[in-house]
Amino acid sequence: MSNYETSDEQTLVRPKRFLFVGFLILIVSILLYWGVSMYSANSVWQTQQDIFLQESVTATTEVESAKKILQSANETKQREAVVPVGITSGVRFYTDGIMVLGIGDVVMACGHRASPSQGKLEVGDIVQKVNGKVVEDISQMVNAINDANGAVLLGIIRDDTSKTIEVTPVKSGDDAMVKIGCWVRDSTQGIGTITYYNPLTKCFGALGHGIMDVDTGRLLSVSSGHLFKANIVDIRKGEKGMPGELIGEIDQNSIIADITKNTTLGLYGQINIDHID
Repeated sequence: MSNYETSDEQTLVRPKRFLFVGFLILIVSILLYWGVSMYSANSVWQTQQDIFLQESVTATTEVESAKKILQSANETKQREAVVPVGITSGVRFYTDGIMVLGIGDVVMACGHRASPSQGKLEVGDIVQKVNGKVVEDISQMVNAINDANGAVLLGIIRDDTSKTIEVTPVKSGDDAMVKIGCWVRDSTQGIGTITYYNPLTKCFGALGHGIMDVDTGRLLSVSSGHLFKANIVDIRKGEKGMPGELIGEIDQNSIIADITKNTTLGLYGQINIDHID
């Protein structure tokens, strides 16, 4: 009897243990499920938050870009706004180097003629250096040739290509100076019309056509130059086959603008609008 009771108690205890273990498993499962759900929800929220932040940054960037585009467009409009002028002015500028206009002879003391530059220099050549020294005007070129005491190396520009030409000067019988036998020009001047200026950039446009050399027919390159006030004394009307002409006096002491470019479309540079009447 006693053995039977003991066996029965053991039988009753086992189900209780199974129930307790099952309850623990259930609790753990619920906790794991809750944890996984919270983690998933948090990941989704974080992803949505990142997307929102990215969209916000993108939207902000697009707004800034739009502002920059509008600002650039406004600045472009301001730069493109020009003021018509139409007043006449004196024009004078120095060429970028000394232009060769023609080849000539040098009459020596003995009466013989020599042409040192014949077959070496060409019409339209731009002389920029003499024996490696930069020359900006005719006087500098003449002095450099006379100081050479012999053959000189001329650094020139021909058809947009740099070349070095050797020329041996001869002494002139007229003034006892050594010469290379060529005609040159280093500057030009005249009367023209200022077409417009930009009040924002202070840039101007004048003439509406380039200044060509009268002897070579080539566009002159600018080293430096100015526009001056001018007093017009006569106007010659243009006729068929004969262009019109403005005749006036240039006031060399009254600079209106600085010339920086001579192009086929005209002169360009920086203007002092306070000097425009």
